[in-house]
Parts: sequence; C-alpha cells; structure tokens
Amino acid sequence: MNKDDFLKNLNSSLSNFTEEERKDILYDYEEHFRLGIENGKTEEALIAELGEPENIAKQYKTNFDFENITDEQADENLNESHKNNKVSAEDVSISVIAAIGLLLFNLIFILGPYLGLLGALIGLFAGAVGAFLGGVALTFGTMLLPFTNNFFGISYDVSPSAAFLFGVGTIAFGALFFIGDCYIAKYFFKGTSKYLNWNMRIIKRV
Repeated sequence: MNKDDFLKNLNSSLSNFTEEERKDILYDYEEHFRLGIENGKTEEALIAELGEPENIAKQYKTNFDFENITDEQADENLNESHKNNKVSAEDVSISVIAAIGLLLFNLIFILGPYLGLLGALIGLFAGAVGAFLGGVALTFGTMLLPFTNNFFGISYDVSPSAAFLFGVGTIAFGALFFIGDCYIAKYFFKGTSKYLNWNMRIIKRV
C-alpha cells in the first residue's frame, strides 16, 4: 500500500465526518508524508509507523465524540448554573420582601406595646429600689434619732419603735418586690428572644 492508497482508505473510513473535517485530517497526513519523504523515509515506512487507516479513523471518532460530550456537559452545567443563580436571586428577593413586611408589622403593631411593657418593667424596678431605699432611710433614721436630738426638727406622729418596724418591713417589701421584678424581666426577655427567633424562622421559610 502506497501513500495514495493510504489516504484513499483513510478518506473512506472518515465517511461519518463532515467534508471540512475530512479535508483537515487528510491535509495533516499529506504533510506528514511530505516531511517524512524529505527526511529520507519511504512511503511504506511511514505507513507502518502510522498504522491502519481504519484504526486512525476510529481514534478520530473517539476523540470527536469525547469533545462533543464534553461540550454538551459544559452547556448543561452552564444552563444549570444560570438556573440556580436565577432561583437564588428570586429567593433573596422574596426574603427581602418578607423581612420588610415583618419590619413594618413590628413597627406598627408590636413596637408601641413592647416599649410600653418595657417602660412598665423599668417602673417596677424603680419602685422596688425606691421602697428598699426608703425603708433603709426610715430604719436608720429611727435608730439614729436619739443621737441627733431631732436635729432636723422632724415631728413624728408614731413611736420610734413603730417607725423602725415599718422601715424594716419596707426594706423586706422592696427586696421581695425587686426579686419579683427579676422574674418578670426574665420571662419578658425570654419572650422577646422567642419572638425574634420566630421572625427569623419566618424569613428563612420564605
């Protein structure tokens, strides 16, 4: 088999390729023969190095099929990526809208009552501290009365012992009042935390 027979058989074996693809492949092998002959090789030696035309055509077909599959996979991955990006953008938009809606709802219906309750809680703490400090002042004022000879000129309508006992009772009341306020504050802020978490779950579910 000489060069012409080799190229003819190769052209026949490439029948599944387009005319342009066959021309490119045949041109490469013609150049291979030309360069080999210029380097002193015979056509038979070159054909022996290249192998059977049918095997060469099969190798080209395998390579072309692999390239086509790779291109198709790349297109599919690109389309899937665009689709995922589109879905992600839509999810973000919906989440933003849900967050704005919850914010407006909280500002209009929740914030006012919440601040009112918070103010009331602060008032309860202030009352407890006031009662405790008032009881301390009354108790120690009564105890120090004999040593001051009523320096401030305060008139008492009750006996010092009754005032002392009332001061101790006020201290106890203030302390218990403060402890009760601490329990109320605990449940108040626990409820606040649960409500905030509920808001976050609503946004994530959308």
